[in-house]
Amino acid sequence: WAREDVEEEQIMRHIDQLENVIARNRDVIYAFQAGYLGPWGEWSGGAKQDRKTILSHLLDNIPENLPVQVRYVWIKNVLDKYDMRRARVGYHDDYILDEPHQWNSGAKDDSPYYEQLTEETPYFTVDGEMPWVDDRCNLLGFPIAKRLAKHHFTSFSIEHNYKEKRGKDKEKWARENSYSIERWKTEPVTPEMLTENGMPFNPEWFAGTDGKAIERSCYEYIRDFLGYHISAKNAEISKAGRFTEIKLKLINYGFSAPHSMKSCDIVLLDKDNNIIAARPACKLSELQSGNEVTCETYFDGDISAAVRFGFSLRDYGNKGARLANDCEFINGVNILGEL
Repeated sequence: WAREDVEEEQIMRHIDQLENVIARNRDVIYAFQAGYLGPWGEWSGGAKQDRKTILSHLLDNIPENLPVQVRYVWIKNVLDKYDMRRARVGYHDDYILDEPHQWNSGAKDDSPYYEQLTEETPYFTVDGEMPWVDDRCNLLGFPIAKRLAKHHFTSFSIEHNYKEKRGKDKEKWARENSYSIERWKTEPVTPEMLTENGMPFNPEWFAGTDGKAIERSCYEYIRDFLGYHISAKNAEISKAGRFTEIKLKLINYGFSAPHSMKSCDIVLLDKDNNIIAARPACKLSELQSGNEVTCETYFDGDISAAVRFGFSLRDYGNKGARLANDCEFINGVNILGEL
Protein backbone atom coordinates (compact mmCIF):
# COMPACT_ATOMS: atom_id res chain seq x y z
CA TRP A 1 0.00 0.00 0.00
CA ALA A 2 1.29 3.41 -0.90
CA ARG A 3 1.35 6.07 1.80
CA GLU A 4 -1.69 8.32 1.68
CA ASP A 5 -0.09 11.35 3.33
CA VAL A 6 2.39 12.25 0.55
CA GLU A 7 2.45 16.00 0.05
CA GLU A 8 0.74 17.33 -3.06
CA GLU A 9 3.90 19.25 -3.92
CA GLN A 10 5.87 16.02 -4.13
CA ILE A 11 3.33 14.43 -6.46
CA MET A 12 3.39 17.49 -8.69
CA ARG A 13 7.20 17.36 -8.76
CA HIS A 14 6.94 13.76 -10.00
CA ILE A 15 4.60 14.91 -12.76
CA ASP A 16 7.06 17.68 -13.68
CA GLN A 17 9.93 15.19 -13.82
CA LEU A 18 8.05 13.08 -16.37
CA GLU A 19 6.90 15.97 -18.55
CA ASN A 20 9.78 15.90 -21.05
CA VAL A 21 9.95 12.10 -21.14
CA ILE A 22 6.26 11.87 -22.03
CA ALA A 23 6.53 14.63 -24.63
CA ARG A 24 9.50 12.91 -26.33
CA ASN A 25 7.66 9.60 -26.48
CA ARG A 26 4.19 10.85 -27.39
CA ASP A 27 4.35 8.90 -30.66
CA VAL A 28 4.23 5.55 -28.82
CA ILE A 29 1.89 6.47 -25.94
CA TYR A 30 -1.76 5.61 -26.45
CA ALA A 31 -3.18 7.16 -23.26
CA PHE A 32 -1.99 8.30 -19.82
CA GLN A 33 -3.72 6.78 -16.78
CA ALA A 34 -3.70 9.35 -13.99
CA GLY A 35 -2.35 7.17 -11.15
CA TYR A 36 -0.42 8.82 -8.31
CA LEU A 37 -3.18 8.80 -5.65
CA GLY A 38 -4.48 5.99 -3.46
CA PRO A 39 -3.98 2.22 -3.57
CA TRP A 40 -3.30 1.00 -7.14
CA GLY A 41 -3.36 4.64 -8.30
CA GLU A 42 -7.16 4.63 -8.36
CA TRP A 43 -7.63 7.92 -6.47
CA SER A 44 -9.82 6.33 -3.80
CA GLY A 45 -9.06 4.38 -0.63
CA GLY A 46 -8.75 7.40 1.64
CA ALA A 47 -6.34 9.50 -0.43
CA LYS A 48 -6.15 12.90 1.28
CA GLN A 49 -4.66 15.04 -1.49
CA ASP A 50 -6.75 17.58 -3.40
CA ARG A 51 -7.78 15.72 -6.54
CA LYS A 52 -8.58 18.81 -8.58
CA THR A 53 -5.12 20.23 -7.94
CA ILE A 54 -3.37 17.02 -9.01
CA LEU A 55 -5.55 16.36 -12.07
CA SER A 56 -5.22 19.97 -13.24
CA HIS A 57 -1.44 19.87 -12.88
CA LEU A 58 -1.27 16.61 -14.81
CA LEU A 59 -3.41 17.91 -17.68
CA ASP A 60 -1.31 21.08 -17.89
CA ASN A 61 2.01 19.23 -18.02
CA ILE A 62 1.58 16.52 -20.63
CA PRO A 63 0.95 16.99 -24.38
CA GLU A 64 -2.47 18.48 -25.12
CA ASN A 65 -3.23 15.74 -27.66
CA LEU A 66 -2.54 12.90 -25.20
CA PRO A 67 -5.72 11.39 -23.69
CA VAL A 68 -5.87 10.99 -19.91
CA GLN A 69 -7.86 8.26 -18.19
CA VAL A 70 -9.23 8.22 -14.64
CA ARG A 71 -10.67 5.30 -12.69
CA TYR A 72 -14.11 6.71 -11.82
CA VAL A 73 -16.53 9.22 -13.34
CA TRP A 74 -16.60 11.25 -10.11
CA ILE A 75 -12.85 11.88 -10.44
CA LYS A 76 -13.35 13.66 -13.77
CA ASN A 77 -16.11 15.69 -12.17
CA VAL A 78 -13.66 17.46 -9.83
CA LEU A 79 -12.99 19.65 -12.87
CA ASP A 80 -15.41 22.51 -13.39
CA LYS A 81 -18.35 21.78 -15.67
CA TYR A 82 -17.12 24.12 -18.42
CA ASP A 83 -13.42 23.31 -18.10
CA MET A 84 -12.26 22.64 -21.68
CA ARG A 85 -9.75 20.09 -20.39
CA ARG A 86 -12.60 17.69 -19.64
CA ALA A 87 -12.62 16.83 -23.36
CA ARG A 88 -9.32 14.97 -22.83
CA VAL A 89 -10.40 12.81 -19.89
CA GLY A 90 -11.67 9.28 -20.44
CA TYR A 91 -11.84 6.25 -18.17
CA HIS A 92 -10.17 3.01 -17.20
CA ASP A 93 -12.63 0.58 -15.63
CA ASP A 94 -10.62 -1.88 -13.56
CA TYR A 95 -13.42 -4.16 -12.38
CA ILE A 96 -15.22 -5.47 -15.46
CA LEU A 97 -17.59 -8.34 -14.65
CA ASP A 98 -20.38 -10.11 -16.52
CA GLU A 99 -22.87 -8.13 -14.41
CA PRO A 100 -22.98 -4.50 -13.18
CA HIS A 101 -20.94 -3.78 -10.05
CA GLN A 102 -20.52 -0.80 -7.72
CA TRP A 103 -16.79 -0.72 -8.51
CA ASN A 104 -17.39 -0.03 -12.22
CA SER A 105 -16.26 3.41 -13.40
CA GLY A 106 -19.86 4.59 -13.47
CA ALA A 107 -21.11 2.30 -10.68
CA LYS A 108 -24.32 0.34 -11.37
CA ASP A 109 -26.69 1.21 -14.20
CA ASP A 110 -29.10 3.10 -11.91
CA SER A 111 -26.40 5.63 -11.02
CA PRO A 112 -26.17 9.15 -12.52
CA TYR A 113 -22.47 8.41 -13.03
CA TYR A 114 -23.44 5.48 -15.25
CA GLU A 115 -25.61 7.81 -17.32
CA GLN A 116 -22.69 10.23 -17.72
CA LEU A 117 -20.40 7.34 -18.69
CA THR A 118 -22.86 6.25 -21.38
CA GLU A 119 -23.14 9.79 -22.79
CA GLU A 120 -19.40 10.49 -22.85
CA THR A 121 -17.64 7.30 -23.87
CA PRO A 122 -18.18 7.68 -27.65
CA TYR A 123 -15.75 10.60 -27.51
CA PHE A 124 -12.86 9.34 -25.34
CA THR A 125 -10.41 6.48 -25.00
CA VAL A 126 -11.77 3.83 -22.61
CA ASP A 127 -9.69 1.04 -21.10
CA GLY A 128 -10.73 -1.86 -18.90
CA GLU A 129 -9.67 -4.97 -17.07
CA MET A 130 -11.30 -7.83 -15.20
CA PRO A 131 -10.37 -8.77 -11.62
CA TRP A 132 -7.47 -11.13 -11.03
CA VAL A 133 -8.54 -14.74 -11.18
CA ASP A 134 -8.06 -15.18 -7.42
CA ASP A 135 -10.95 -12.74 -7.02
CA ARG A 136 -13.37 -13.86 -9.76
CA CYS A 137 -13.13 -16.48 -12.50
CA ASN A 138 -15.34 -18.22 -15.08
CA LEU A 139 -16.89 -14.92 -16.20
CA LEU A 140 -19.15 -15.15 -19.26
CA GLY A 141 -17.86 -13.47 -22.39
CA PHE A 142 -21.03 -12.26 -24.09
CA PRO A 143 -22.28 -9.95 -21.28
CA ILE A 144 -18.80 -8.46 -21.07
CA ALA A 145 -18.67 -8.01 -24.86
CA LYS A 146 -22.03 -6.24 -24.65
CA ARG A 147 -20.66 -3.86 -22.00
CA LEU A 148 -17.48 -3.18 -24.00
CA ALA A 149 -19.56 -2.34 -27.07
CA LYS A 150 -22.06 -0.18 -25.16
CA HIS A 151 -19.35 1.99 -23.59
CA HIS A 152 -17.09 2.11 -26.65
CA PHE A 153 -13.99 0.49 -25.15
CA THR A 154 -10.77 1.13 -27.04
CA SER A 155 -8.50 -1.26 -25.11
CA PHE A 156 -8.82 -4.16 -22.69
CA SER A 157 -6.33 -6.07 -20.53
CA ILE A 158 -5.25 -9.43 -21.90
CA GLU A 159 -3.43 -10.27 -18.66
CA HIS A 160 -6.21 -10.26 -16.08
CA ASN A 161 -8.04 -13.59 -16.01
CA TYR A 162 -6.00 -14.96 -18.93
CA LYS A 163 -2.23 -14.55 -18.89
CA GLU A 164 -1.51 -13.84 -15.23
CA LYS A 165 1.07 -16.01 -13.50
CA ARG A 166 0.08 -18.25 -10.62
CA GLY A 167 1.97 -20.08 -7.89
CA LYS A 168 2.84 -23.72 -7.37
CA ASP A 169 -0.83 -24.75 -7.33
CA LYS A 170 -1.43 -23.49 -10.87
CA GLU A 171 -2.05 -26.92 -12.39
CA LYS A 172 -4.46 -27.94 -9.63
CA TRP A 173 -6.32 -24.65 -9.94
CA ALA A 174 -6.54 -25.04 -13.73
CA ARG A 175 -8.17 -28.46 -13.36
CA GLU A 176 -10.89 -27.02 -11.13
CA ASN A 177 -11.48 -23.65 -12.79
CA SER A 178 -10.80 -21.76 -15.99
CA TYR A 179 -9.46 -18.37 -16.90
CA SER A 180 -12.36 -16.30 -18.18
CA ILE A 181 -10.74 -15.22 -21.46
CA GLU A 182 -9.64 -18.77 -22.22
CA ARG A 183 -13.23 -19.86 -21.73
CA TRP A 184 -14.47 -17.24 -24.21
CA LYS A 185 -12.66 -19.10 -27.00
CA THR A 186 -15.31 -21.82 -26.77
CA GLU A 187 -18.26 -19.49 -26.14
CA PRO A 188 -20.04 -19.00 -29.49
CA VAL A 189 -21.33 -15.75 -30.92
CA THR A 190 -23.68 -15.51 -33.90
CA PRO A 191 -24.97 -12.71 -36.15
CA GLU A 192 -28.42 -13.19 -34.61
CA MET A 193 -27.09 -12.70 -31.07
CA LEU A 194 -25.27 -9.52 -32.02
CA THR A 195 -28.15 -8.06 -34.03
CA GLU A 196 -30.68 -8.81 -31.30
CA ASN A 197 -28.52 -7.00 -28.73
CA GLY A 198 -27.70 -4.02 -30.96
CA MET A 199 -23.96 -4.82 -31.04
CA PRO A 200 -21.79 -3.75 -34.00
CA PHE A 201 -20.19 -6.26 -36.35
CA ASN A 202 -19.10 -6.60 -39.96
CA PRO A 203 -21.40 -9.12 -41.72
CA GLU A 204 -18.47 -10.28 -43.84
CA TRP A 205 -16.66 -11.32 -40.65
CA PHE A 206 -18.87 -14.43 -40.53
CA ALA A 207 -18.14 -15.42 -44.15
CA GLY A 208 -15.13 -17.41 -45.33
CA THR A 209 -13.32 -16.97 -48.63
CA ASP A 210 -15.27 -19.95 -49.97
CA GLY A 211 -18.56 -18.27 -49.12
CA LYS A 212 -19.36 -20.67 -46.30
CA ALA A 213 -20.29 -19.36 -42.86
CA ILE A 214 -17.57 -19.28 -40.19
CA GLU A 215 -18.23 -20.17 -36.56
CA ARG A 216 -17.04 -17.37 -34.30
CA SER A 217 -16.36 -17.07 -30.56
CA CYS A 218 -16.79 -14.27 -28.00
CA TYR A 219 -13.00 -14.11 -27.74
CA GLU A 220 -12.68 -13.44 -31.47
CA TYR A 221 -15.47 -10.86 -31.39
CA ILE A 222 -13.86 -8.81 -28.62
CA ARG A 223 -10.41 -9.22 -30.21
CA ASP A 224 -11.53 -8.01 -33.64
CA PHE A 225 -14.05 -5.26 -32.78
CA LEU A 226 -12.47 -3.70 -29.69
CA GLY A 227 -11.56 -0.14 -30.68
CA TYR A 228 -12.20 0.64 -34.35
CA HIS A 229 -12.88 -1.71 -37.29
CA ILE A 230 -13.19 0.47 -40.38
CA SER A 231 -14.12 -0.81 -43.82
CA ALA A 232 -14.24 1.00 -47.18
CA LYS A 233 -17.55 0.27 -48.90
CA ASN A 234 -17.01 1.95 -52.28
CA ALA A 235 -15.06 4.72 -54.01
CA GLU A 236 -15.93 6.92 -56.96
CA ILE A 237 -13.68 9.11 -59.13
CA SER A 238 -14.76 11.91 -61.44
CA LYS A 239 -12.76 14.49 -63.38
CA ALA A 240 -13.72 17.94 -64.60
CA GLY A 241 -10.98 20.08 -66.11
CA ARG A 242 -8.10 20.35 -63.66
CA PHE A 243 -10.19 18.95 -60.77
CA THR A 244 -10.28 15.32 -59.68
CA GLU A 245 -13.01 14.45 -57.21
CA ILE A 246 -12.87 11.31 -55.06
CA LYS A 247 -15.78 10.07 -52.96
CA LEU A 248 -15.11 7.34 -50.45
CA LYS A 249 -17.68 5.64 -48.23
CA LEU A 250 -16.39 4.29 -44.90
CA ILE A 251 -18.19 2.41 -42.14
CA ASN A 252 -16.90 1.68 -38.64
CA TYR A 253 -18.01 -1.70 -37.29
CA GLY A 254 -15.88 -1.39 -34.15
CA PHE A 255 -16.82 -0.36 -30.62
CA SER A 256 -15.18 3.05 -30.85
CA ALA A 257 -14.03 5.86 -33.10
CA PRO A 258 -10.25 5.86 -33.84
CA HIS A 259 -9.39 8.24 -30.99
CA SER A 260 -5.76 7.09 -30.79
CA MET A 261 -5.03 8.11 -34.39
CA LYS A 262 -3.77 11.44 -35.65
CA SER A 263 -5.18 11.75 -39.18
CA CYS A 264 -7.10 10.09 -41.97
CA ASP A 265 -6.52 11.15 -45.56
CA ILE A 266 -7.36 10.29 -49.12
CA VAL A 267 -4.01 10.18 -50.92
CA LEU A 268 -2.62 9.98 -54.44
CA LEU A 269 0.44 7.86 -55.19
CA ASP A 270 2.93 7.78 -58.04
CA LYS A 271 4.22 4.68 -59.84
CA ASP A 272 6.68 4.03 -56.99
CA ASN A 273 3.88 4.25 -54.40
CA ASN A 274 5.11 7.55 -52.99
CA ILE A 275 2.40 9.89 -51.71
CA ILE A 276 2.34 12.97 -53.93
CA ALA A 277 -0.87 14.56 -52.61
CA ALA A 278 -3.11 14.15 -49.58
CA ARG A 279 -6.42 15.63 -48.49
CA PRO A 280 -8.34 15.05 -45.24
CA ALA A 281 -10.98 12.37 -45.68
CA CYS A 282 -13.13 13.24 -42.65
CA LYS A 283 -12.84 14.06 -38.97
CA LEU A 284 -11.83 11.10 -36.83
CA SER A 285 -14.74 11.87 -34.51
CA GLU A 286 -17.18 11.26 -37.38
CA LEU A 287 -16.15 7.60 -37.53
CA GLN A 288 -18.25 6.59 -34.53
CA SER A 289 -19.31 3.01 -33.96
CA GLY A 290 -21.89 2.04 -36.58
CA ASN A 291 -21.51 5.26 -38.55
CA GLU A 292 -21.34 5.26 -42.34
CA VAL A 293 -19.41 8.30 -43.52
CA THR A 294 -19.12 9.60 -47.08
CA CYS A 295 -15.79 11.36 -47.56
CA GLU A 296 -15.55 13.80 -50.47
CA THR A 297 -12.42 15.64 -51.51
CA TYR A 298 -10.93 17.42 -54.53
CA PHE A 299 -7.45 17.47 -55.99
CA ASP A 300 -6.58 20.28 -58.36
CA GLY A 301 -3.62 21.26 -60.45
CA ASP A 302 -1.12 18.92 -62.06
CA ILE A 303 -1.49 15.40 -60.67
CA SER A 304 -0.31 13.69 -63.84
CA ALA A 305 2.25 11.68 -61.86
CA ALA A 306 -0.50 10.04 -59.82
CA VAL A 307 -1.44 6.52 -60.86
CA ARG A 308 -3.23 5.20 -57.73
CA PHE A 309 -5.33 6.47 -54.88
CA GLY A 310 -5.77 5.17 -51.37
CA PHE A 311 -6.74 5.79 -47.77
CA SER A 312 -4.23 6.59 -45.05
CA LEU A 313 -5.11 6.34 -41.32
CA ARG A 314 -2.04 7.26 -39.25
CA ASP A 315 -1.06 7.41 -35.58
CA TYR A 316 1.22 9.89 -33.82
CA GLY A 317 4.25 7.84 -34.86
CA ASN A 318 3.18 8.22 -38.51
CA LYS A 319 2.44 4.50 -38.78
CA GLY A 320 -0.47 3.55 -41.00
CA ALA A 321 -3.35 1.27 -40.04
CA ARG A 322 -5.11 -1.26 -42.23
CA LEU A 323 -8.73 -1.10 -43.24
CA ALA A 324 -10.84 -4.22 -42.75
CA ASN A 325 -10.75 -4.80 -46.52
CA ASP A 326 -8.73 -7.29 -48.49
CA CYS A 327 -6.66 -4.70 -50.34
CA GLU A 328 -3.00 -3.91 -50.88
CA PHE A 329 -1.30 -2.10 -48.01
CA ILE A 330 1.83 -0.27 -49.09
CA ASN A 331 3.87 2.26 -47.08
CA GLY A 332 1.02 2.64 -44.63
CA VAL A 333 -1.59 3.27 -47.35
CA ASN A 334 -4.62 1.14 -48.16
CA ILE A 335 -4.65 0.99 -51.96
CA LEU A 336 -8.21 1.48 -53.24
CA GLY A 337 -7.86 1.79 -57.00
CA GLU A 338 -6.21 3.14 -60.12
CA LEU A 339 -6.65 6.63 -61.54
